[in-house]
Amino acid sequence: MTEGYVEVVRALIRDRNGRVLLLERAFDPRYDSGKLCLPGGVIIGSESSQIACAREIREETGLLIEEHYSDIPIILVDIREYGKFICYYYSLDRFSGKLRINEESSRAFWRDVDDLEENEIAFPTDWKYLQYFTGRNISRLRRIPVSTLANFASKVPI
Repeated sequence: MTEGYVEVVRALIRDRNGRVLLLERAFDPRYDSGKLCLPGGVIIGSESSQIACAREIREETGLLIEEHYSDIPIILVDIREYGKFICYYYSLDRFSGKLRINEESSRAFWRDVDDLEENEIAFPTDWKYLQYFTGRNISRLRRIPVSTLANFASKVPI
């Protein structure tokens, strides 16, 4: 039932002022170049979603996250023309290191969530999670069967 899905992690990282870290996507004809996204990427092999999240944050931003953050992710599904994704979203505000970017992004910056518009965001699930985080209407979230989620349980630490 989970065949054909790619598992990814995304992180909503907040600074002391409550602003969210966003990355502007570098040019890539396959994806949404120039649009904004939360840090994250593909889960590799048997790594847990938490380990993948920490690795992706380090690779994409140079930041190191502290161990104790949201233990249970919010899980959303993204079905796009180029693939089906199970997205594990973590929210955290404890990190260290100096912010930098890799080749996947053209810039990284902190921004107030209330100043964002849907058309600025690359991935629909990022927008939905930002809406969830701010308590806005998320009635259009796509739901997936519990049986499908059960197959992904090994990626979520208990």
